[in-house]
Amino acid sequence: MQFLKDDIKNDIIKAALAEFSEKGYRDSSMRVIAAHAGIVMGTIYRYFDNKEALFRNAVGSVYDRIAGITSKIQVEIEAAKDPWEDEQAQILIRRFYNQMLEAFSGHGKELLILLDKSVCSPYENTRQELIARIQNILEERLSKEVKTSDPFIFYVLASAFVEGVCVVLRDTGSHDREAVIGSLCSIMFCQISKRI
Repeated sequence: MQFLKDDIKNDIIKAALAEFSEKGYRDSSMRVIAAHAGIVMGTIYRYFDNKEALFRNAVGSVYDRIAGITSKIQVEIEAAKDPWEDEQAQILIRRFYNQMLEAFSGHGKELLILLDKSVCSPYENTRQELIARIQNILEERLSKEVKTSDPFIFYVLASAFVEGVCVVLRDTGSHDREAVIGSLCSIMFCQISKRI
């Protein structure tokens, strides 16, 4: 009986993340992943049943963290009884920002794959799910305070925020990603009820 080795599994996951990041889930190849991991094709299937199982293993925990964070923040916002005042909004936005940073700290590649490269995967709706959660948060708290003729604006804001995060994650420059995403949160959501 042969034993599976953690270092080989980690090499496979590292090669898979590179392949998914470059080509996306749909266009990635198990053969290429195996070659980049330095193993023969048959070996990859001793560790993962198929590409979907490998994808789930590579990005699933980041998906679970993001879903948990957005659910928790949504519950906290819904529980707030007072209007979304500037100070309360600042606290919730900072908490959301800090929890998101914690979730993707060191996992920016996985988050970008989930948001931008997961077509035809079990996670292909991640981007739309995140946008919908942020949209719901905005609508829940702001629809009572903001007079808008079209609530579609909340979808536009949520979409712009998620796209902004993707732009930051795609950039391979020397920017401080955490600081830029923090600024993005503040610019887009602090005192939002006064600006809409």
